[in-house]
Amino acid sequence: MKLLCFTLLSTFAAVSADVHLPQLLGSGSGVTKPTPAAVAPVRWKPRAMLRPPEEATVVVPGVTTAPRFSQEEEQVGDIPADTGDSAELPWQWSTIVMDLLGFWDQVDSQSIEIAEARVSRAVTAARVQWINKRFFVKDVRALWFARQYTASAKLTLLHVLRTHPEIPDFDIVLNQGDYPVLLTPRNIEHFTYMYNSTMPGPMFSPTSSSSTLDLAWPDFSFMPPLGNHELVTPRWDVARPSVLRAGAQHPWEAKLDFAAWTGNPQAGTRKQLKEVVLAHPDKILMNAILFKTPPGKRSCVVEGKYDKPGFQENQCGLSFEELCRYKYLINVGSNGYANKLKYLFLCGSVVLYVRQGSPNHEFFELQLLPGTHYWPVETPEDLPAAIDYLQAHPALAKRIGTAGTARMRHMDMGEVSNYLSTVLTQYSQKLRFKPTRLKGSFEVNCEDDLWRHYNIDGSLLRFVTEDNSTCLRRPEPEDLVAPGWGGAYQGSFVDCKTANDLVEVPDACNPDVIRGKTRF
Repeated sequence: MKLLCFTLLSTFAAVSADVHLPQLLGSGSGVTKPTPAAVAPVRWKPRAMLRPPEEATVVVPGVTTAPRFSQEEEQVGDIPADTGDSAELPWQWSTIVMDLLGFWDQVDSQSIEIAEARVSRAVTAARVQWINKRFFVKDVRALWFARQYTASAKLTLLHVLRTHPEIPDFDIVLNQGDYPVLLTPRNIEHFTYMYNSTMPGPMFSPTSSSSTLDLAWPDFSFMPPLGNHELVTPRWDVARPSVLRAGAQHPWEAKLDFAAWTGNPQAGTRKQLKEVVLAHPDKILMNAILFKTPPGKRSCVVEGKYDKPGFQENQCGLSFEELCRYKYLINVGSNGYANKLKYLFLCGSVVLYVRQGSPNHEFFELQLLPGTHYWPVETPEDLPAAIDYLQAHPALAKRIGTAGTARMRHMDMGEVSNYLSTVLTQYSQKLRFKPTRLKGSFEVNCEDDLWRHYNIDGSLLRFVTEDNSTCLRRPEPEDLVAPGWGGAYQGSFVDCKTANDLVEVPDACNPDVIRGKTRF
């Protein structure tokens, strides 16, 4: 435990020593004008631990990196489920969050407004406030076609505020688009060009990268709508134990000895993966689908199309539980990011992490080490050699698969709450203003408040839970009136300009065009 803790903290100490925002922009406020002397390029890389330290790697033909295990370790035939301190080390957030927030000495209201302006073109974005134990949301953007998941990131926050009411008041900008948006300035000229010499406040996004300043926020898949929705996958507190059980039902020795991938094949790196599979049909099963289970199709296991490698398209679906049948699971980036990564770690299989096409990373990836919890591969073309190497070193492969699962086993909603509680508490300590409720905001007390607010023509009301256990302030039974739910909803809805892209559709809010439609 001490060794991995030292490795994690040392990595962050090393990368954060490269640059600190006030060094680049001048001392004092996070929005101060840069000094002429600060001209060194920014080299701060919060995701640097995605690459193992040089002293921990050896060169393996065809494989980018490999951990240095002793010959004795590689020859061990059966490795127990308890893989040691490195796998079971508790998730540590304080030092990591401190480093991520280190670019801002302080946060004032002007910088928050500038950050809000930066996400005015996102698919979904909001100002979110916690004031005197009350939760308020002001929509910056909530396009009508993405409304099913507009509530999800806020549902995660509702859960956190319910379990951690001690979090101080805050006022944040929440970007729910696929991409981080705050580019790290390379030098003074780039800073002036990007931000007009006024630094935006922190931005919370589903992912971040080494070239952006965004703080990673748990994405929509942690708390998607209950019931039938487009994503199909259930909430994380249901999916996590389900996939863990499937992994236990398929121990290492019983798994199929080739790699598997399933998903939408349209992204550039995934097209490369297809070419690799066609050239090496004995190494990888690539199940290319646009939906988890194509309309009118059944599971690949039911169809008997799961036990041989090769390429197949739109024939059947593979669930996360069914992926646990394979020893090697491939993670390849999408156009924004592939949010299936957390599920892959639950199977006891080796996650082959393709770095090319995966510049953006989720919050939990900061505490996963290459060569310990997963196997890094630079490009899709390197996958066959990596699979060959791991097949030739089965004890090593099993150890990595077991360690990855041991790590992610503990990433439950309680740990998600711990992360957000830590980052929001440290963020609030940097505020130099007292948050006050924004004009145009609506209050959220229970989950149903969000579904009612974001509802479009009744279509989202199917997600209403009528469950007062989701409320921040649960009503006393004697105070309830029909219909018996304790929410704060007061008839709000998303206005037309927030619900539509007026650049793409200029007449979307023209009264002569919408013909009296008032909800969006």
